[in-house]
Amino acid sequence: MRDLRKIDVVILCGGKGTRMGDLVKDIPKPLIKIGEKTLPQHKLEALPENVERVFIVVSHMKEKIVDHIMSLNFPKPIFFVEQKETLGTAHALWQVKDQIGEEFISMMGDDLYSTADIEFMSQLEWGTGVVPKAPKIGELSLEEKDNYLTEAVTINENHNPEILVNRDSGMYKLKKEIFNREMVSIKDGKEFGLPHTIMKFSKETSTPLYLHKLNMWEMLNSPDDVNRVKSLF
Repeated sequence: MRDLRKIDVVILCGGKGTRMGDLVKDIPKPLIKIGEKTLPQHKLEALPENVERVFIVVSHMKEKIVDHIMSLNFPKPIFFVEQKETLGTAHALWQVKDQIGEEFISMMGDDLYSTADIEFMSQLEWGTGVVPKAPKIGELSLEEKDNYLTEAVTINENHNPEILVNRDSGMYKLKKEIFNREMVSIKDGKEFGLPHTIMKFSKETSTPLYLHKLNMWEMLNSPDDVNRVKSLF
C-alpha cells in the first residue's frame, strides 16, 4: 500500500427512504440491491486500503442493517451507532463524535462513490465532494478559487452565472474539531443539516474546504434512480 494517511469512515444509514415506495416496504433503504449487492456492500467494497475503521449510523430497521452487514464478514472493524431520533444528517454524524478518530470521511449510506474518489478525499485536510454545474434551485452554489471554497450562498432564480454551481454529493473529509461547533438547525428546527454545518464551520473558522469534483457519484432517492443505476451494474 502507498504511504497514505490512515482515516476512519462514517456511513450514515439512518434514513427511512420514504420516497422509495414499495421498495422499502419490508426492508430499510440501505438493503436495496443494485445488481447482486446491497448498497452497504457496494460501499464497503469501494473503501480504499487506508481506511482503518468503519462507523455506521443506523436508526430505522437497524437490526436488519446490522445483521446484513455483519454477514458480509468485512475484514476491518465495523462499529454500529444508533441515532435514536432521526433529526438530520448533522445529528446522525454527531452520534459518533466520542468514538471517531481525528480524521475521517463522512458519506451518505444511499449514494455510491468510487474507490479513487474516496482515496483522493482521504488525503485532504478538509474537503467536500461535488458534481459540477448542477444549477438547481435550493442547492448550494459554491464560489471557487483554486479548487477551494471561499463562500457559500443559496441559489435563487437570479443567481450569478459566474459562480461555479455544484451539487453537494454528501461525502466530506473532516476532522474531529468539527464537533466543537454547534449543528445548524434547518426545517424550522426539526433537523440539523450537515452541509449547512460544514459551510458555517468553514466560514467562521476560516477553514478552506477543497472542492473535489467526483469522477463517479450515483444518488438513489427514488425508484427511478434505482432502475437507472441498476442498468450501470
